[in-house]
Formats: sequence, C-alpha cells, structure tokens
Amino acid sequence: MGSLIALLKAIDRGIAGVEMAVGVGATAGMLVLVLIPFALRAVGTWYEPAARLPGELFWMAPVSRFLLFWATFAGASLATRSRRHIAIDVVTKSLSGRARATAGVVAALVAAAFCAITAVVGAFVVRENWDQPEVLRGFYKGPVQLVIPIALAIMSFRFLITALEDLRGAITGAYLRAYEGAAEPGAHHGERPSEGAPEARGRGRRPNAEGGEESGRGTGTERPS
Repeated sequence: MGSLIALLKAIDRGIAGVEMAVGVGATAGMLVLVLIPFALRAVGTWYEPAARLPGELFWMAPVSRFLLFWATFAGASLATRSRRHIAIDVVTKSLSGRARATAGVVAALVAAAFCAITAVVGAFVVRENWDQPEVLRGFYKGPVQLVIPIALAIMSFRFLITALEDLRGAITGAYLRAYEGAAEPGAHHGERPSEGAPEARGRGRRPNAEGGEESGRGTGTERPS
C-alpha cells in the first residue's frame, strides 16, 4: 500500500504544480483587470482622454469574473490536497488513534464519491453549454465552466489518497500527524515531521525522579538549566 500511495502522491504533486500556476496566474490577471479601470479614472481627473478609456475597456469586468471563477476552483482543489478543506469534525475530534483513522477512511470515501458524481454532472453541463454565448461577445459558457468538472475530479482523486492514507493508519497504527498534534507547515498527505523538529523531539518525554525530563525515545536525560 505504501508504494501505491507514493505513486499517487507523485502524480498529485505534478497536478498541484499546474493548479498553482493556474491559480496564481488567474488571481494576478484578475487583480490587474480590476485595478486598471480605477487607475484610469484617477488619471482621468487631470487627463480627460484617460477618463474615457474605462468605457472602452468594458470587457475587463466579465473577464475578471471568469478568472475569479478559475482561481476559486483551483484554490479549493489545492486546499483538499493539504487537508485544509471545510470539514465538520464534531465527532471525529473526540476520537483518537485507529478510531479516528477509520472514521477518516469513511469520510474520505464519501467525499470522493460525491466529488466524482458532481464532476460527471459538471461535465454534462459543460458539454451542453459549450456553444452557449456568454455576456461578453466571443466567450462561451462551456470553456469558462470547464474548470468545474476538472477541479472536482482532482478533488475526488485526492480524497481517495486521503482514504488510503487513513486506511494504512487504521491498519498499521502509522497515524497522520493530524491525529497526534499540530501539522507541520507544508506537510501534505500524511507527511510526518523530521526527527529534529521541535514537535518530534518533545513528543514522548516524561519527568524523571530528579525533576528533569527523560526522553521516551531513549535519547538520555535532560535537566532544566
């Protein structure tokens, strides 16, 4: 199972690179298109020709909305990769160990199925709207909406990775960092902290008879200065 998860995560890293480029590019383009009209109006207060330009650049507003649409779905998919998506953990946060990992498997499989079904529906909608004109001449609804099934399919794929990781945790006891404490920044899909990290060094210590701390990993006794 470990080799399968490693393969899927390697594929996921490649997908994430493309998503990051799309998200950053769409966000940057959206900001530029939104700010240009404001800048032209400001310049137009003392240079009259500039004040007339925003009316001629009417296409910027709808294009910026299209870019926001793509950036939003790219960001939602990336949040799923790092397990930062919206989750209701009223029940699972009270669990620990294998119970939480098992619950994670069920939740991830349900989420993967939901995203997969929604992606299929989204693909059908995109096909139906492919030639439907948008408000802006020259744009069509289908290409603009194409990000919906793509992002949902990727999210389904990532939920499957999450389910496999939690299943491995439920079977072997190799639980994710999320089950043991705060996640290390930048950790994705079950990556564990390095042994030198403060969280890793501090885990498992217990007080000794002399008032210091003894490491549960056999690294010796530490006494406060």
